[in-house]
Amino acid sequence: MFRYLLRLATLLVLSSVILAQPDTLWTRLYDASDFDFAFSVQQTTDGGFVIAGYQGPDYQVRLVKTDSAGNQLWSYPFGPLGSYGYDVQQTSDGGYIMAGYAFGNSTGVLVKTDSYGAEQWVRSFGGHSSVSLNHVREDGNGNFVAIGTVRDASRSRILVEGVSHWGDTLWSHIYGPPNDSVAEWSAQAICPIPGTDFMVAGVVDSMYVGDQDILVLRITGAGDTLWSRTYELPGIQFVEDVRPTHGGYLIIANGNYCPAIVKIDYAGGSVSVRNLDSLCSVDCATACELPSGDLLVAGTAFGGSPGWPNFSLSCVSPVDTLLWQEYYGGPNNEFAEDMKMTSDGGCIMVGRTASFGAGGWDFYAVRTGPVEEPYATPAPRASPLSLSLANFPNPFNPSTEIRFDLPRAERVRLTVFDVLGKQTALLKNGMVEAGSHAVLFDGAALPSGVYFARLEAGGAVRTQKMVLLK
Repeated sequence: MFRYLLRLATLLVLSSVILAQPDTLWTRLYDASDFDFAFSVQQTTDGGFVIAGYQGPDYQVRLVKTDSAGNQLWSYPFGPLGSYGYDVQQTSDGGYIMAGYAFGNSTGVLVKTDSYGAEQWVRSFGGHSSVSLNHVREDGNGNFVAIGTVRDASRSRILVEGVSHWGDTLWSHIYGPPNDSVAEWSAQAICPIPGTDFMVAGVVDSMYVGDQDILVLRITGAGDTLWSRTYELPGIQFVEDVRPTHGGYLIIANGNYCPAIVKIDYAGGSVSVRNLDSLCSVDCATACELPSGDLLVAGTAFGGSPGWPNFSLSCVSPVDTLLWQEYYGGPNNEFAEDMKMTSDGGCIMVGRTASFGAGGWDFYAVRTGPVEEPYATPAPRASPLSLSLANFPNPFNPSTEIRFDLPRAERVRLTVFDVLGKQTALLKNGMVEAGSHAVLFDGAALPSGVYFARLEAGGAVRTQKMVLLK
C-alpha cells in the first residue's frame, strides 16, 4: 500500500502544471473504522507526530502516535461515545491533551493522557447550554487554557476555561455582545503570546446585518480581557487559525472557498487585510508566513487536481501571485484539516481520505521535505542564483554522481540527508568556481531507501530526490 501511495504522489507531482517545490517524503493512512476523521497534528519532541480526530462507528476521540517516518506506534479511543477530537497538544510532562465536543450530551470535552497514550483524566464542560471546545493550550505553569463556544436559546458566546494540570476548573469566562444585541460571538483559534497571555480569534455574526467580522481578543493567563478588535473582510464565514509571524500575528479565515488573511501587530493594529483571490478554489485549513513574506497555504482544493477535492499546498506572494501549488490524494475525496511546519523546514498535513484503504474515511497524513521558497520572490533574498541539480544514475547502487551548475563562483554547501531529516554526508562546503561540477556520493554503507541531495549557493536552494536500491 505504501509503495502505491508513493507512486501516486509522485505522479501527482509530475502532472502539476505549476512547479511544486517541496518533495513528498511519505504519505500514510491510519484506519480504525469506516469513519475516521483527523483534525489536528503536532510534531512531538521525539521527532514523531501525534494526530487527533475521531473514529466511528460509535464516535470517540481518537489519538494516533507515529514515529518520524509516519509509522503508527499506537492508536487509542478516548472520552464518551458520540465525541469528536478537534485539537491535540503535547504537554510539558511528555503527555498529550485534546479538546473536543461530545454531541451526545452537548458538552465540551478535554482528555489528558501520558506519553504512552494511557488516559489520565477526562473532563466535560457544559450544563444548561450547549458547549463545544475546539482548542487547548498549555500555559507557563503546567495548566491549560481551552476555548470554545457556548450556545443557548438566544445566541452564542465565547467560552474560555482555565483548567489545572489534573483537570480541575481554575476559572471560567464568557465573552459576548450586550444582552440586547442579536450578534453572535464564537471562538475558533488560540495562540500563546510570549509570557502568559493568549490571542483568541473567532468571528462576530451580526445576523441580519451583513457579513461576519473577524474578532480577536487578547486575554491574560487568568482569562481577563486586555483588548478586543474586529476586522472587516467581505464574505468571511469562519476563522481557521491564528499564528505568530514576524512583527505580529496572522489570522487565517475562509469565505466562500476563498482564503482570507489578516495580519496584525502585537497591539492588534491592522497591518494588512486581504483575500487570496489566486486560491479561490481552495478551502483553507491554515497558513504561515515564510521569511520572504510569501504565504504557505494548506487546505482542500476543489478544482484543478485529479480526483478533486484533494489536499492542497500552495505558495502565494505578498501581491497574491500563485508561485506554486501541489496536490495530494487519489481518485476519490480528500479533505485537509491541519498543517504544521516541521523541525527540518518541511511540513505535515492531516485530514481524511476516501481514496485508499478498505472503504469509508480514514486518517490521512502527507509529509513533505523542506519547503523551498520561490527564487523570483523579492527581498530579503539578494540576487539568488538559478541553480540546476541532478544525479546519475538514479536509482543507484551503491554510488551516484551528483551534478550541479554555477553561473558564478559562490560558496557552496552540498549535503545528503535521509527521509528522517538526518544528515548522512557533507560533500561540499566552501568556495566553488563557476561552471559544471560533479561529486561522487557513495551509499555503500547506507541502507536502501530515499535520500535527498541539498545544494545551497548564493541564497538559493535546490533539493534532489535520490533512490538507493540494493
